[in-house]
Amino acid sequence: GSRSLCGAIGSRLIWSAIGSRSLCGAIGSRLIWSAIESRPNLVCCFKYSVCMRVPQPSQTWNIYHAVQQQSSFCRYVPLMVAGKLQQKTRINSRQSSSAPTARRPVTSTQQHDSNETEHARSALKLLPQYSCTIISHDEIQKILPIIDIAKSPSFSSGTNWDSIQPLGIAGSFTALSRECLITPMDISSTEYKDICTALAKHVPNFTDDQLQGVLAALTLWPQTGASHTQHFSELWRALDKEMVKRIITWDLNRSLLVADLWYSLKLTNRGVYNNAMLTSLARKMKEMKAHQLVQFLFLINVARSVPSNLNLNILENIIVTMMDELTLEELGVIAMGLFKSKSFINTDKLVDAYFERLLESDISGVSSIMIGAFFKILRKSATSKRADKQYMLLENILPAIPHLSIMAQLQVALLGNDSMVLHRKVMDQIAANFVAKCSSLRLKELERMLFVLMLYNYIPPTAPDICNVFADELRKPEREYERKLFPRVYLSCVNYLAIMGFLQHDLTSSVLQTSSVISLQGKYRYNDDDRDVMELECLLELEDIHDYTGNRLEPALKASLLQKYFNKCRLPRDALQQAELGRTKLTYHEKLTIDIEDLLGALLGGHSRVTTTFVLPHNSSPDLVFCMNESGEAAALPQKFLSYPSLSIKRPLLQDPDTGEALRWVAVVVGGRNSYVRDTTHVRGQVQLKIKQLCKLGYNVTMVPFLEYQSRNCHRRLVTLNNILVNSGALPHNPDRVSAAYVYATGE
Repeated sequence: GSRSLCGAIGSRLIWSAIGSRSLCGAIGSRLIWSAIESRPNLVCCFKYSVCMRVPQPSQTWNIYHAVQQQSSFCRYVPLMVAGKLQQKTRINSRQSSSAPTARRPVTSTQQHDSNETEHARSALKLLPQYSCTIISHDEIQKILPIIDIAKSPSFSSGTNWDSIQPLGIAGSFTALSRECLITPMDISSTEYKDICTALAKHVPNFTDDQLQGVLAALTLWPQTGASHTQHFSELWRALDKEMVKRIITWDLNRSLLVADLWYSLKLTNRGVYNNAMLTSLARKMKEMKAHQLVQFLFLINVARSVPSNLNLNILENIIVTMMDELTLEELGVIAMGLFKSKSFINTDKLVDAYFERLLESDISGVSSIMIGAFFKILRKSATSKRADKQYMLLENILPAIPHLSIMAQLQVALLGNDSMVLHRKVMDQIAANFVAKCSSLRLKELERMLFVLMLYNYIPPTAPDICNVFADELRKPEREYERKLFPRVYLSCVNYLAIMGFLQHDLTSSVLQTSSVISLQGKYRYNDDDRDVMELECLLELEDIHDYTGNRLEPALKASLLQKYFNKCRLPRDALQQAELGRTKLTYHEKLTIDIEDLLGALLGGHSRVTTTFVLPHNSSPDLVFCMNESGEAAALPQKFLSYPSLSIKRPLLQDPDTGEALRWVAVVVGGRNSYVRDTTHVRGQVQLKIKQLCKLGYNVTMVPFLEYQSRNCHRRLVTLNNILVNSGALPHNPDRVSAAYVYATGE
């Protein structure tokens, strides 16, 4: 066909091929669109040769242009971003060219978790029960006040607004706001200063409906980064202040609707209304219907905190009674609100109700964001006694994993962390997906996945190897910005790889630079970053890597970190003394360690032949140590060993300093509840590293699993402990050892 020259910009010619026609436009029932990108800061939409200049290259413009036609078909109009063609948006060609277009509302520059929060709001908006309290942008006009044209003059920058009645000012402002649907305007411009100031002055004189209407009108304005502009700030703060005064007289629906309007303005956390509303509604929880309670939790999610007068136990019990009325998406919104406000579930009934609902439901159609919300709150709320339900939930989610977002998959992988529940098939699938999408992941996602793998001491059989893929990703030049912006996350990645046996010299050297370490240090107390740095330095020392030529910690800095860390640790016997004085409580692991030390001393023929010490000062759990002489008998611990400085690595002495007799050293590692992957003998990553390091020092390592050892009967515990030591080669076989030890321990 023929070509028609549509336009020329600079030296660039833009042509449009329109078949055999010579017109660019509507021909008969056929609508021809041309959206053309010309320059990085210029976007053109050719329909009547409309050209729009974009102030900032990063600013997005929605180019919608619909022409009324007799036909009723739809076209896809490109959504142009300066410099890129982003996506296509479907519009109806019947729509009038003056019809309202979608624009972003006035907003502050404060960042919001828009993805999760917006999804939650959208999910609720789709349900009919929320139609009165959640208003979409194209429905705002329904709640705008009726304009009295006679009293509401058309906007003019020269108008004396002091001479206009309050209702007329509100009407003029509403009419002006409607124009934003057609012509972009900036409310922070000085052009609108007088009308905003006059409106703010009369806010206390408005009725509740008028007050709500003015707030709704504000949402029609395009976004601005200047919510602090004096006249705009004066207006929205006046509305905020007046609404806080009136909230005690409002019913639940109006309170929630107004809160939704503030959310649309993205000023929820800048004003006072939302917190005041939550405090007010916290007293009315028992009056709320199910959908009102869900929206209440949604707004708690936005606020990131619960009102001080909210009784969480009552709230959780109310949610339990409403479970059958709520959809999975609504339950996801509740979970999101509880998690974001750090109000983790304390009521067993609610935790169980969540598990039962998810286990009996088809969750394949639930959105990734809501799946993530479920797994987040259950990870924080479910104790180890629900480990079986966690495993069942992981089994239930397995078929849906390929359809989940990478963020949701990460939350699935994290579910069993606290209770050490590992589902290998689930982990294998997620790991494979992480490998496939590694280059598109944020550094934080890489760090969390490495943490999971390190924790479970499990490297999935991915091809290529996931640790090598992640290490290569960390050193990419494109990651330099993230490495500098999130040094703590980068440090953790390197440390987790090292714990799993993937010590990367270049990465390790980069995080052990003195300047980097000092910038990460806590000023007043030891933190996790200090521990990661110290673990890397000690790992280099213990591995005795001769070909490592990278950075190392300065001795003084290392000593300082060790001292900070050691101040947080305590020996079980010291803790016992404090517990007897009522100053602290013993942990399960401390009780177990003390009991094993007592019985081990009995088996060895005296408590002086065993000690509990921090062999590895960078490890938080002490170990039991004893030595054997050449005759295979327990020997007294040399004073030189007992005199090791507390911050030093306790290396075994090859010979007794006094007698010159050769010694064989044994380190007994107490395997507590959190030392193993649930229902297996597979030890967690840091325990595995400790065993490896003890062996490297020259100890014969024996681990005492709590499941085998726990018994109320002293004789049975002695038999178990003796068998473990004999089977591991730590002690020679002696049929009389247990009976003698029992007499020693009990006096019977």
